[in-house]
Amino acid sequence: MIQTLRPYQSQAIAEARDALRVHHRVLIVAPTGAGKTSIAADIIRRAVERGGRVWFLAHRKELIDQASARLDQFGINHGVIMAQHWRDRPHERVQVASVQTLVNRDVDIRPSLIIIDEAHRATANSYQTVIENAGKPRVIGLTATPIRGDGKGLASMFDAMVQCPTIGELMRDGYLVPDRAFAGKRVDLAGVEVRGSDYDPTQLNDAMNKPHLIGDVVSEWRRLAAGRPTMVFAAGVKHSKTLVEAFLAAGIAAAHLDGETPKQEREAILKRLADGRLTVVSNAMVLTEGVDVPVVSCVVLARPTKSKGLYLQMAGRGLRTAPGKQDCLILDHGNCTMEHGLVRRDQNWQLTEDAQRRRGKQVSYAETFKVCPDCGAVHELQDEACPCGYRFAARAKQKQLKVYNGVLEEVTEQRVREYTESQRKAKYFRLLHEQHTGTKKDGSPFSRGYAFVKYEAMFKMRPESGWREEWNDRNPKLMADYADAWLDWLRNQEPQSCTCHMGHPPCGWCTSPNRAEQDFAA
Repeated sequence: MIQTLRPYQSQAIAEARDALRVHHRVLIVAPTGAGKTSIAADIIRRAVERGGRVWFLAHRKELIDQASARLDQFGINHGVIMAQHWRDRPHERVQVASVQTLVNRDVDIRPSLIIIDEAHRATANSYQTVIENAGKPRVIGLTATPIRGDGKGLASMFDAMVQCPTIGELMRDGYLVPDRAFAGKRVDLAGVEVRGSDYDPTQLNDAMNKPHLIGDVVSEWRRLAAGRPTMVFAAGVKHSKTLVEAFLAAGIAAAHLDGETPKQEREAILKRLADGRLTVVSNAMVLTEGVDVPVVSCVVLARPTKSKGLYLQMAGRGLRTAPGKQDCLILDHGNCTMEHGLVRRDQNWQLTEDAQRRRGKQVSYAETFKVCPDCGAVHELQDEACPCGYRFAARAKQKQLKVYNGVLEEVTEQRVREYTESQRKAKYFRLLHEQHTGTKKDGSPFSRGYAFVKYEAMFKMRPESGWREEWNDRNPKLMADYADAWLDWLRNQEPQSCTCHMGHPPCGWCTSPNRAEQDFAA
């Protein structure tokens, strides 16, 4: 049975076919939810009609079973090469194969085409061994994120790349639901080392498994996403279990998954999430690939990651369409938006390593969006208002500080008069939000005078009387968290290292816990 393909899927198949006439190995990039398995199934059908033999390679049993089920939908006869699998049919022209099994098994019949699922893994030695043993046939790779775990491209494996529409384009065309991102407070990663290309998993698990962080995840979910089917991505097994305990204590039906969860139990948990018997499923690095639960309309990123691929894989779990589903909320407690940018931003994928990464430049996305100071929603710079009711100050032409060859443009009195009082007030509130939720480069909190000094430098005047009290009244939790962070940080300073914002010589005066408490009580 021939399934009806989406227009962009047919186009990707045609472009891949043309590329294979010139190149030996071609990569197809399609975002999560774009239908990679449907693309693969149609390519396989066409290859078999021409008398070819095809291997579809995957690295996990769930992906193998998923591919096998999709081939059944297309009416394609096939076998499965995997230890003790019930569908062992070596005579079939199409085989869905486990990479791990093929590495250790001598197969007499060789394929004319190999299709690799989750092809960002294809640079591993196991895949290379399988391709070599198969006689180096043509290869098509499929992935949503064409980068390795260390951020490098896949040029060592593939010769050409075919790109389906981006996440943003699929959202605009209605194939994916739009995302709404909410940025949480910046997490303190002091002491968490980077191992290889990402944070040390054990240290990250401990750093994120703090009572106040756990409480933030639950309270923010209840404030923003209560009742939505939700996937939570935790920093580790211990962290995930603690999060589930917190959700259960709050009366929310939740369950935990990890790599040790038996397959049948895992499938049962996901089925309960899909039919509404569970509201929240938390996991530790299990649901990032090959999971299709379209009803999920909230994704909680309860962990940071240095990997853009992992970030997009996690966020992508909630972008599939479903009846009655309007959007997907992404609650970012791991600074992922700051690290990698908005999910809906179109990615400029390349097979080669990113030029900025080669030069060792740190790419920052913090200035590519703005955050609502009332609800924490992340917005494009051109957005004028937040759904919560907050209105951003108008971004008039040439009213912001600009940098020309490292020189700041002076803020003149004429430019100050161009701002209305409401615009200056909105800017002050944004500075206060930044002061209470951000940190300096060394991880320490901003000083108590940060917003005041920034505002005064920008407008050559002081904030209006009463603005600070108004912001304080609207944000009591941020005030309390900020005070606690300052006290904790001050108590940990060396006595000889004065860190007070008042600028007096190093004397240890402001690092005393008693002095710090008096300062906040004032």
